[in-house]
Amino acid sequence: MGRFFVLPTFRERTFPGVNGRLRPAIPIDTDNPLWESSAQKEHLDAAIRWKGIVGDFDIGAHYFKGTNREPTFVPSVNESGNQTLRPYYGQIDQVGLDLQYTTGGWLWKLESIHRSGGGQDYEAAVGGFEYTFYGVFDSNLDVGTLLEYHHDSRGSLSTSPFNHDLFAGTRITLNDEQDTSMIADAFWDREYETTSFRVEFERRIGQNYKIEIEFQGFAKIPTNDPLFSVRRDSFLQIDFRRYF
Repeated sequence: MGRFFVLPTFRERTFPGVNGRLRPAIPIDTDNPLWESSAQKEHLDAAIRWKGIVGDFDIGAHYFKGTNREPTFVPSVNESGNQTLRPYYGQIDQVGLDLQYTTGGWLWKLESIHRSGGGQDYEAAVGGFEYTFYGVFDSNLDVGTLLEYHHDSRGSLSTSPFNHDLFAGTRITLNDEQDTSMIADAFWDREYETTSFRVEFERRIGQNYKIEIEFQGFAKIPTNDPLFSVRRDSFLQIDFRRYF
């Protein structure tokens, strides 16, 4: 099945402010972006997406031509004389492939892209597996184990901190009436030996309420790691929601 998309306008990225979590060391000036195209956010973008099933494989492919949703940053100085970063939205061509293979309790995944434009061509991919143990100890409990590897050919020049990283985690599902579940995972950077970890828990309370708890932590981040600016941004967040 194929789909074609025409994107007549563009929504700029939002970034954490000076009081937000996971904020960069230098503030990002979202009020003064830079554009490669003279049409700026009115540039006409296009994308095509195909997906299908072949045996036990789910296969998807895409092509995108237009404004990069992942800006680079240009050092600047604002009116107050403070250093800032201005987002720069370039024009790119991107092709991508995603594969998923399911067999028994195994789920194997691969997502990869090749992107050209913006002065640099590169490839990026993430691949790994999830294996689920169903009915642990003859109960309704399911336990999944996850392992992934993230690669970006730009290396230390990547706009993502996860360019040569190993991801491992576990997903626990109680399969109860409250839909209780938890996922705990960690990233380990092979280049900088940085470790970050996260725990998420959610559970319904009655018919109209739900509680979600998230903890994000950072440890052992050297000064040359792109994550160094968020080394003090570990946080615990508790959401209590009511549905009408």
